[in-house]
Amino acid sequence: PILDNPITDIELCKQIQDMKSDRAGGPDGLPPGVLKLLPANWLIMLTCLLNRLFADAIYPQAWVIAKMFTIFKKGNRLLPENYRVLPSSTVLQNCMTKFYVAGYNYGSNHIESRLEARKGEVVWNILLP
Repeated sequence: PILDNPITDIELCKQIQDMKSDRAGGPDGLPPGVLKLLPANWLIMLTCLLNRLFADAIYPQAWVIAKMFTIFKKGNRLLPENYRVLPSSTVLQNCMTKFYVAGYNYGSNHIESRLEARKGEVVWNILLP
């Protein structure tokens, strides 16, 4: 899809802040919490990377792969339908997918519609020294 405006550093930081740190890593072995440890210059670089992938309409082949986990619900453990399947994908794939799914509309106020202003101020505190 074509985005109305490029992804901003604030929006990426918001996504990273909202990630649950206690989740298992995907096929790349990196847990989501690892992005929370990155310095501001790396977050800016990741924003540029995601914008470049969008601009060039590239979706890395490695991001198509996901780990699948099964969780037993109830009933007979020998029946596959008694299990719930949970996919686990790479951290960057999760970020990019969230931007795809967001479905930005042309003409909308991006900062207000894509990010809550109060949380945006918190993100700026992370990006600025």
